Amino acid sequence: MNEVKDAGLYPTGMSGRIEMRTPDEVSAMLALKSCGWGTKRIAAELGCSPNTVKRWIAEGGWRGMAPVTRRKSLDGLEDWIVERFRQHGGNADVVRQELAAEKDVVVSLRTVERAVAHRGILWRDTAIRGHRIRGTGILNNELYIGRLVWNRLRYIKDPETGRRVSRLNPKEEWITTEVPELRIIDETLWDEVKHRQGEIDADPRVQSIKATRFWEQRRQTHLLTGLLRCGCCGGGFAAVGRDYLACSAARKLGTCTQKRSYRRAELESLVLDLLRRRLMQPEAVAAFITAYGEEINAGRASQAADRARLEAEQATVMRRLDGLYDAIADGLRTPGLKEKLTSLEDRRAELDAALSAPAPSPVRLHPNLSEIYRRKVMALAETLADPEIRTTALDTIRGLINAITVHERSDGTTVELEGAITAMIELAQPEAGKSLDVCSVKVVAGAGFEPAAFRL
Repeated sequence: MNEVKDAGLYPTGMSGRIEMRTPDEVSAMLALKSCGWGTKRIAAELGCSPNTVKRWIAEGGWRGMAPVTRRKSLDGLEDWIVERFRQHGGNADVVRQELAAEKDVVVSLRTVERAVAHRGILWRDTAIRGHRIRGTGILNNELYIGRLVWNRLRYIKDPETGRRVSRLNPKEEWITTEVPELRIIDETLWDEVKHRQGEIDADPRVQSIKATRFWEQRRQTHLLTGLLRCGCCGGGFAAVGRDYLACSAARKLGTCTQKRSYRRAELESLVLDLLRRRLMQPEAVAAFITAYGEEINAGRASQAADRARLEAEQATVMRRLDGLYDAIADGLRTPGLKEKLTSLEDRRAELDAALSAPAPSPVRLHPNLSEIYRRKVMALAETLADPEIRTTALDTIRGLINAITVHERSDGTTVELEGAITAMIELAQPEAGKSLDVCSVKVVAGAGFEPAAFRL
């Protein structure tokens, strides 16, 4: 019995059924009841039946001793986990406790998170751990001990990224209000959690990581940052250590089956080769120039017809205005004359503005566009080794890419690169690229490689 108590579990047997409740759940029941909560409301909060709440409150949280057999396998409990996960608003810790109480299954928080992630509910363990100083996360929510804290954070706009970011206010600016009626956790349990967090922070390994102040350093932008996509789930790639990249959904959520990781340097080399040799092939460029010429001619004809219509309307408006001016000069005065004159003058101003822009001149694409492009990309790739101009060259090369998709197949891995045709033509022929429709065309090139080439 003492061993069970030390483990933080209170088993009870009733009608052949074994139920488990942790000490904090029992104390929460008692605290909520003392605050005037009804048994149904407490049951909904803690995810149990109203009868269970009545029995545990009436008996002080203890009812005898019953043997319990524990197992670690979920054994097809995914549907049950997803249902309880939704019922408790995404609190994986409560689901884990109920697994131990009702199903005799002892699992980690990560196991619960992966189980619900496979059913389309994205969940991260950071929602539990949170940030101790900022007071975020379940383990740091002071409202659980009846303390409401305001003005802990302020929000500003990052001038470089345009994103809204939070900043911690000085502690003397925090506004703290005691709300004891909202307490659901006793002080002893809260202090134990804070003590354990302090022990983790005092660990030499944690201190050595904090000493680097890594959060003040911006991570270096690589050629493939933000461009890689998983061909299996469509999610993004994330760094795995210093030199490898892998599908983020497969690594963190377990919702993707593409578990392989790839060397960053070799992926970058392959992408540069695709940009140099596989995109902007001469025959493809020739076909594009032909199609572009036809599209431009059709557009020019439509623009010429619209311009001719506006010029004819402009001439009509001017003739009518001249007639009104002559009538006014002859002394004609009528109630609607001024209104008609104002309307025609406004329309004339609109037509003058529409016709003030010159008709766009036709753009002629260079017949050797692909070769010019290839030489410039090769020159850019060579400058990546120069730290002084690396950033500029990197931005230019990344601008040539819309997306990079990595497909994992039984016969190896295929990398598919979607190029931004507008940026490619602008690189080779600046005066031509600026007049192209950005969304008009896309160029795709693929390359396969053996898994061994990436030391998978």
